[in-house]
Amino acid sequence: EIGCEELPATVCVSIERQLLGAASGAAAAKAEGAEAGIVRRQLEAHRLWPARGATLRVLVSPRRIGILVDGVPTRQTACVQRFRGPRAAVAFDDAGAPTRAGLGFATAKGVQPQDLGREEIDGTEFVTAEVEEPRRGAGAVVPDVCTAILEQIHVPRGMRWGARPPGAQE
Repeated sequence: EIGCEELPATVCVSIERQLLGAASGAAAAKAEGAEAGIVRRQLEAHRLWPARGATLRVLVSPRRIGILVDGVPTRQTACVQRFRGPRAAVAFDDAGAPTRAGLGFATAKGVQPQDLGREEIDGTEFVTAEVEEPRRGAGAVVPDVCTAILEQIHVPRGMRWGARPPGAQE
């Protein structure tokens, strides 16, 4: 929940639609095919969107904006990225030992050389590495989510936070 300057009714409606998405109302978060709103997009981007049964409520009044999401996990969901490296013939010598190219790729991705995989693409064998991103606690991620949400809200007449414009008198 955040406090804000007095918002006109039309701006309140606009903010609610932006936060929920193309469909309006509480069903917006679950609507199939509807464009996701800012809240859902940011929770998904930060890997905090609940797997199922999520309910999203946005409460907007002239002086407050509140967001309620049920079922947020206590930690970010797992995210494994797969990277393709050099050709296997370059990454390993004839005896199967990693070369400087193979060692460099493994070091760059933070894995051990023995954990490198192989994948054939269009007849060429490449080295691959699977890296799981660290899972942070929700309490550490939520401030970033809130900042990202606030930065994406469009208000026809912007507000300043924490600073006076140059030359303003008190």
